[in-house]
Amino acid sequence: METQFRLVVLGCLLAAGTAAQTPSKPSPGAYQAPQRTICLRPAKIYLSPDSNAAVIGRILPGQDVALMGISAGYAHVFANVSGWMRNQGLLPLTTPHGDHILMGAAIRLERQAENNPGEDRVAQNAARLFYRVTDDFPGSPLVPEALFRAGRIAWQLNLSRYGTKKGTYNYMLRGRLLERVLSKYPHTEWAARAAYQLLQKKLTCSDWIRKPSCIEKEGNVYRNYVQHFRTGPRTAEAIYEVAEHEAAAWWVYAQPGRKQNRGKSKSAKRKAEKWIARLQKQYPKSDWAEESLFLSYEIQNGLRPAGLGLKS
Repeated sequence: METQFRLVVLGCLLAAGTAAQTPSKPSPGAYQAPQRTICLRPAKIYLSPDSNAAVIGRILPGQDVALMGISAGYAHVFANVSGWMRNQGLLPLTTPHGDHILMGAAIRLERQAENNPGEDRVAQNAARLFYRVTDDFPGSPLVPEALFRAGRIAWQLNLSRYGTKKGTYNYMLRGRLLERVLSKYPHTEWAARAAYQLLQKKLTCSDWIRKPSCIEKEGNVYRNYVQHFRTGPRTAEAIYEVAEHEAAAWWVYAQPGRKQNRGKSKSAKRKAEKWIARLQKQYPKSDWAEESLFLSYEIQNGLRPAGLGLKS
């Protein structure tokens, strides 16, 4: 971002020279060295410090803005173009607790996007702000979380955008920010969360009934996760997934037909009960422990596991 800001400063100097030849109204006041700021909310850039002036540009949350001066409630800025915007929503990097303020702005937008499905633009703005925490406040303790949240939004947006078979490979390439969390902060809860999000790359089976071998393949994905993150924030869910996969294998292999294998069915049943017991012991107060009791009830009563209906 430093190189980018140097280019912005150069643009400011050129813009200042132009402004000296063509004065705007009201007088912008004395020129000062540009101050680096981050925009926290969408804004319009006007040709002069007047809301009735021509709009010559727009700024998005998370965008780098060079602040050159303030006059009558308007900020003289450079962000691709030189102009004026209302002096609202610009966060100087020297602001005390600037990382927390930036994080708070990102969280608010993220919540807004979650409460209004389809608001991709709002989600993108939130991701941009989260990423700016990592970029502009590299020493902040918020960086691992901010990087994860930026990556999670980018991942989710690409899943919705490339959710068809044609675009499957496209979204598989999009987990780079989450992978960066794993490489840079491997022993944090955010690495555990990122790793769980990335498991979706390996869950490619869509029909467990016709391809029961997929059940074991995907179950191993969750087993490996549990082995690596034994006490992470998503470990209880992963343990439940292992139990659910074993329950699905128990039921599928017990059905009459070419796929029937009573030995595999009995083995899967024992394994499912073992994983359910582990979940009850390790996370007794979790929702996953409660749901595992229902899974156990289905097994004991010979019922088709409810989760199997989503994979057939």
